[in-house]
Amino acid sequence: MKAAVSHETLHPSLGSPGDAVVYHPLSLSREAQAEEEKGAEAVKVQVPPAAIQHIFAHRQWRAGMLLADAIAHGHLALAEKTVLELGAGTGLPGIVSARRQDVKMTVLTDYDSPPIVSLLQQNVRTNTGSSMSRVRVAGHTWGVAMDDVVELLPTSLQSHLFDVVLLGDCIWDDLSHAALLKSITFLLGKRATSRVYMVAGLHTGRQRIVSFLRRAYRAGLELRPLDLDASCDWMKAQDKDGEEAASEELRRLKDDDALRDAPELVLELGVGGGDEKGQSDKVWEANKPRLDGRRRTFVHQERLEEAQEMGGIKERNRWITISALGWREDLL
Repeated sequence: MKAAVSHETLHPSLGSPGDAVVYHPLSLSREAQAEEEKGAEAVKVQVPPAAIQHIFAHRQWRAGMLLADAIAHGHLALAEKTVLELGAGTGLPGIVSARRQDVKMTVLTDYDSPPIVSLLQQNVRTNTGSSMSRVRVAGHTWGVAMDDVVELLPTSLQSHLFDVVLLGDCIWDDLSHAALLKSITFLLGKRATSRVYMVAGLHTGRQRIVSFLRRAYRAGLELRPLDLDASCDWMKAQDKDGEEAASEELRRLKDDDALRDAPELVLELGVGGGDEKGQSDKVWEANKPRLDGRRRTFVHQERLEEAQEMGGIKERNRWITISALGWREDLL
């Protein structure tokens, strides 16, 4: 049964600079959620300072929490792989990756600003403990000095590069897409199994997601199935008009190589959450359901209700997208 949709204000992120966010891993299967979460270990991260306002690292984005959920419960194929998080912010997805004993190596990066990188290092040290030998943290400005990121890997893995790149709400600024893709295409190993896992909210408009997917295709990356377990609620929920809308989008995009498979492969899901405030005004308890059970077809043009939101965006805050990219087959 679908959850009732609340009309309360819902922000796409939690916290302010200096706040703490206590993240509780939530299962992506509602049936298993209560049982699995009894022993789930929380991650406490501090929100970075607003050292550079325009990069928006000074929040804990809901996209990062969803990505962390998928990693924590093994829904993404990370076993025996090298993992890179770009635009890490608090570092939550990368921290959860580093805590998995089956991940070979995790590297977390964010904008090369000392206050931001220092706080990221602190969050990683606090939460990884014995895993520190398999995790590295560094500043990285997209599109610049990519060799420095490669050198964070053990010498034996440097020619292998990274198997997986994690992106949690990193594509909101279309002016940064070229630089971001320059880093991704340099650092992602050229293998059929290599993946970019991306969670992106609709709060900044779906045209930015569409623009990124088009640029990614031109750079050699295409949409791939997420290959999630059938129990995952991401795959279950679907609005009643979903099949009809998907068919219409597929017809409309049949000659668009970059977006042809987007209606099927980009999951557009309803955001849950609500009042995550903890016992203190400076502590946020991230233990509310991240999703509300809705899923609708991803479309490449703004829906009517989105186009009408000129100020005080509310409806777009309630939807988030999840997708995977891999190397185009003709380039392998």
